[in-house]
Amino acid sequence: MSTLHMPFKQKIIGRLIVRPLSTFPEKNSFDKLLDNEHTFRFDSVQLPKAETSYGPESLEQGLSSLHLNAESSVEVISSILQKCKKEKNLCLAMRILVHVHSFGLEDHELVGNHVVPMLVECGGILRAFSIFHKLLYQNEYSWTSLIQGYINLGELQTALELFQKMQCSAIVPSMFTLQSLVKVCARLECIETGRQMHIIIVVEDYEKDLIVANTLVDFYAKCGFFEEAWSVLMELPVRNVISWNSLIAGHVQHGFMEEALDCFVKMKCDGVVPDNISFICGLRGASYVGIHKVQELHTEIIRQGFERYFYIGNSLIDVYGKGGLLAEALEIFDELIAPDVVSWNALITSYAEHGFYEKALFCLDQMRIVGVCPDDLTYICSLKACHNPAMTGQGHQLHSQIIKEGYDSSFCIGNALVNMYSRNSLFDDAWKIFHKLSIKNIDSWTSLIAGCAESGLSEKGLTCWENMCAEGVSPTAFTIVCSLKNCCALCALEKGLEIHLMVVEEGFERNLFISNALVDMYAKCGLIVEAEEVFKEMPVKDIVGWTTLITGCAECGCGEDALRYFDEMLLEHIFPNFVTFLSISIVCSNLQHVDRGQQLHIMITKVGFENEDVLKNSLIDMYFKCGLVEEAQLLFKKRPDSNTTSWNLVISGYADHGLGDDAITFFEEMKEKKVSPDDITLVCALKSCSSKLSVNKVHELYLDIAKFGYDKDYFVSSSLIHVYAKYGMLYEAYKLFADGSARDIASWNAFFIGIGYAEYALEELLKLCDLLGRHFIAPDAVTLSCILKACANLVAKVEGQEIHSETVKRGFDLSPHISCSLVDFYSKCGLVIEAKNIFDRMSERNVGVWTSLMAGYAEHGSNIESLKCLSQMKLEGVSPTAVTFLCILKGYLSKDDIEKGREIHSEIVKYGNEKDPSIVSTLVHMYGKCGRVLDGQSVFDGLPLRVTITWTSLISAYVECGCNEIALNWFEKIYEDSLVSDAITYLWGLKACSNLILMEKGQMIHAEVVQMGLDGDVFLCGALVDFYAKCGLLMEVQILFNSHIGEDSLCWTALIAGFSSQGESETVFALLESMECLDMVLTDGALLSILVVCSHAGLVDIGLSYMKLFIMYYHASMTIEHYNCFLDLLGRAGQVDAATISAENLSFQPDFVTWRIILGACVKHDRLEFGGRALKYASLLS
Repeated sequence: MSTLHMPFKQKIIGRLIVRPLSTFPEKNSFDKLLDNEHTFRFDSVQLPKAETSYGPESLEQGLSSLHLNAESSVEVISSILQKCKKEKNLCLAMRILVHVHSFGLEDHELVGNHVVPMLVECGGILRAFSIFHKLLYQNEYSWTSLIQGYINLGELQTALELFQKMQCSAIVPSMFTLQSLVKVCARLECIETGRQMHIIIVVEDYEKDLIVANTLVDFYAKCGFFEEAWSVLMELPVRNVISWNSLIAGHVQHGFMEEALDCFVKMKCDGVVPDNISFICGLRGASYVGIHKVQELHTEIIRQGFERYFYIGNSLIDVYGKGGLLAEALEIFDELIAPDVVSWNALITSYAEHGFYEKALFCLDQMRIVGVCPDDLTYICSLKACHNPAMTGQGHQLHSQIIKEGYDSSFCIGNALVNMYSRNSLFDDAWKIFHKLSIKNIDSWTSLIAGCAESGLSEKGLTCWENMCAEGVSPTAFTIVCSLKNCCALCALEKGLEIHLMVVEEGFERNLFISNALVDMYAKCGLIVEAEEVFKEMPVKDIVGWTTLITGCAECGCGEDALRYFDEMLLEHIFPNFVTFLSISIVCSNLQHVDRGQQLHIMITKVGFENEDVLKNSLIDMYFKCGLVEEAQLLFKKRPDSNTTSWNLVISGYADHGLGDDAITFFEEMKEKKVSPDDITLVCALKSCSSKLSVNKVHELYLDIAKFGYDKDYFVSSSLIHVYAKYGMLYEAYKLFADGSARDIASWNAFFIGIGYAEYALEELLKLCDLLGRHFIAPDAVTLSCILKACANLVAKVEGQEIHSETVKRGFDLSPHISCSLVDFYSKCGLVIEAKNIFDRMSERNVGVWTSLMAGYAEHGSNIESLKCLSQMKLEGVSPTAVTFLCILKGYLSKDDIEKGREIHSEIVKYGNEKDPSIVSTLVHMYGKCGRVLDGQSVFDGLPLRVTITWTSLISAYVECGCNEIALNWFEKIYEDSLVSDAITYLWGLKACSNLILMEKGQMIHAEVVQMGLDGDVFLCGALVDFYAKCGLLMEVQILFNSHIGEDSLCWTALIAGFSSQGESETVFALLESMECLDMVLTDGALLSILVVCSHAGLVDIGLSYMKLFIMYYHASMTIEHYNCFLDLLGRAGQVDAATISAENLSFQPDFVTWRIILGACVKHDRLEFGGRALKYASLLS
């Protein structure tokens, strides 16, 4: 209570009210006045200026001196209210308010509009709000104070609502008010309200003010509206570093890192010198663009003298650490005079994020040793080092330490613990900590959802999302991104669509990270069109967005679209990153785009990614799949320190191209270089054993398998069973079952698949089925499918039909896999009607089953049906593959089929299969068979890469057309492509030499065959026998034959053909008797030789008897070549009338050779009446 007398206070106030409001006693003068009441003269009071303020004591005295005369006290009270506002003393403010209330002045226009700001500044905003609404008139001062008060309290939405009411009151906001409210809009991302502010700023002519303009730039940049931000910036007559920093920071905030760096460059071009904030924002942007950009900025920081700024140093540690340059980060850390907690946190995070978990936790210990106390963020960063199942124990220890030091009550650390446990798949622990959190805000939920996304607990992650939404918690952009990631993992399209709808409703659709996540989600769910639509709507497309779309197209099989987007990305001057290159290399591999693949390799080399193991391996795989074996080998050998994956790719690549010996050579080299093979290596090596000649190598590989400890490995054992079964080594295969390393249904399936390739396999197949039953193992759909495949390969009709009945019995007949196998089985067995019936019952028909049916039609002469299937397949939206066209082309191998063959060729080009080596080989073969070998040559010439199979097709086409010399020229040129001839290539080379009787060239080829280790090949043996026989070297023929006697009927056929060409009829018949004694089958080639011998010897009856034997006993079909030989036999024997009648009544169309033989016989025997008819037919065909 004041000691002053009331009358004295009244007198003082009476003197004060005569002065205007703008003047007030200077500081302490009011106190002096009160202290000297006995000496003070009222008429001599000099009122000082109003700028000076009362202290707390003078305000107390001023209050005590107030008189109850309200009208004489208004200005004094207003002045005291202003002074109290500066002191921010709520108790004093409330006492003043009591006096004001006692005077009845709280709703006074002048006093009330001073009371509101005073209460706001002193912390009584609710009371201020109450008084404010009772005022009849609120001026700009009280509006601004109240709005700013709510902003300071974080009640941003309330502040905006007050502003709207202020506008309705026709009060013009001050420049300061507008600036504050624009900042609020930036924080809330209220773009429309912010634009209204902008309009008012323009109307009030504030936009040229640099501070206001910078606030607008900051607002638009933070909201992601960069065109508007740029427009405001460019309208400024002078721009300072704050202007540019706002724009740079906005781009970084929204993930537009390259654009942020562009702004940094433009700022310097504008003559504005970057400050420490510019460099910090620039470093953040550079860290996402590439480490080279970080290094460029670092150089400039040193040049500008900013390297000693503490915040700059910490930022450099952070960006180098995130970029993986941990040595550079540590070097900068060591150069800091006294690293603070921020420096340590950046270093710990860098180690944690790059998998150096132990080092991260070591830094935490060192930090304590040097006397730097960890803060909340330190523990959050350290917990990141435990985001690995192997670090679960350290995570528990760190959790205990956090509890011990009292940090467990920290809300942020609680979220980090939730994140750590959920990422380690310890969802129950994460859930317990989550429930213990005093406040579960969006960060808590996000930690849980993000952890689930990272640890593969996507289903639980989506459950958390639903619970969060049910509790009314609004997600952040990162929460949405993590939830979309969970949708991707589960292909949960419906949930993804719900999240997309929320994104649109909440105004997140312009967020770059969310847009990229949506593109990824739609692509992973197979909805490429929707992914493209989201991508096209993105205001700015960064490398992540482009890469996500490209990868999505690649994974969905839309390779051409992926390449198109890659080209568009380059046109937009966005350079690919590591992942982009990887995706495109896989696309080139799948599409076998040789040119694109080589261009991509050049780009990868230019940016220095060629030595990245993953990319290098992808390129090796691409070259192998494109048939560029030599390029794959060169790339592989560029790095002597290749890892196991690289070796596996090379071994597998050679095996896939039929170069088993090369694959095994690399396998041996791999072991010599002390590179340990894994299970995949051994399986690829087993795959390299491609013929019966590799049996010894299989035994060697088994020793390697045991040596490297994979003899009990399920995957390797199953592959070994398959190889053993395939080469008829059934004892060894069954021994693996007894060993117990592979004794489940999948291993039996491998057995069945392999046995289907064995020559004598039908009996063994039935034994194996019986054995399966005796082991009480129920066959599954795969087993039955494998058995059907074996039956199809062996044309075992009865057994296959029994398996069909078994599939019906077990309810597998409707299985797509079984249905495909049944169609294949019936097609290969010639039961095309049954195949078509099963095909028609299938609800879904893929390209494989269409191809099987078409192959059945083509192989059994129903070419028209085969083409109908192709048309129907395309109508149903199924695209034919290279295998489809290969099957169809097999049916078009005669002159009459040339036009249809050309049509199919056009279709092949339309579907982009014209450069497939197998397709080119078959087309060359087709054109050769149709007598259009030059067309085949044209197809061959158009192939950018020629492999052995394509060379062989061209050589065989020329040989079959009688152009043996040209064939041998191409045989020589094959070595110019650095290719190795295979057995079939040598076979056709020998045939050309046989036809031309080129003894020396044939012997050279024989030497090469021996050198290549191919002299054991049955077909080559037959070709060599034929060659030496035609050259008259019967001794060599006998030596060759004796070394392979009894092995194959082909050698017998070749021997018979050789002696036949030499006119040795007695030897030919002796050989035929020997074949008969050995129960060998008479081949169509042997019959041709017999007919030739009989023709030259005039043995008509013997020739006819062998023909009858061939048709009736062997149930074989006669070809036009057989009939022509028989007609020649009749003609030479003088039976011209019989020959002519037979030619006219053949079951198929005679060719030109047929009538030339008849014409020759007519001339020889002077039978002109038949000669005229023969000439007529010959001229028509000619």
